[in-house]
Amino acid sequence: MAALIFTVFAILGFKISTRKILLYAFELSLIIWLIRIFTVPGLHTLAALLGLVLIIYRQGKVTLGTSFYVSISVIFVLICAETFVHFTYEKLFGNVSSEDTFLWVMLGWPQIIIMVCLAFIIQKYIRPTFLANCNKKDCL
Repeated sequence: MAALIFTVFAILGFKISTRKILLYAFELSLIIWLIRIFTVPGLHTLAALLGLVLIIYRQGKVTLGTSFYVSISVIFVLICAETFVHFTYEKLFGNVSSEDTFLWVMLGWPQIIIMVCLAFIIQKYIRPTFLANCNKKDCL
């Protein structure tokens, strides 16, 4: 969750402390974990999306539409990274079983690394280049 929050705020160009990122990540993870235990599988993604939208709206002081758009974009990138990692693992080693908890956790690490790298690239290179090359009225 921390990687998602970091990526979202990198896209928005909003500086946020690591402490706040970790606090929001803990809150969001707790909500998602509780939903995973007590409800239908897959509903936790919707809860993550809505939680992320509210965090961005509250902390980033952007419109609800902007926070929704950025959240959906980041969740989409996460889903693509997750799909890529799982398909790659299945092609290399065979079936991925959610029963093997250690393996399931280890398959999440490449996605985290992808999201953090994406956030750093956006924060250091893409966003400054975009802002330097755009007209004030055309920029977000």
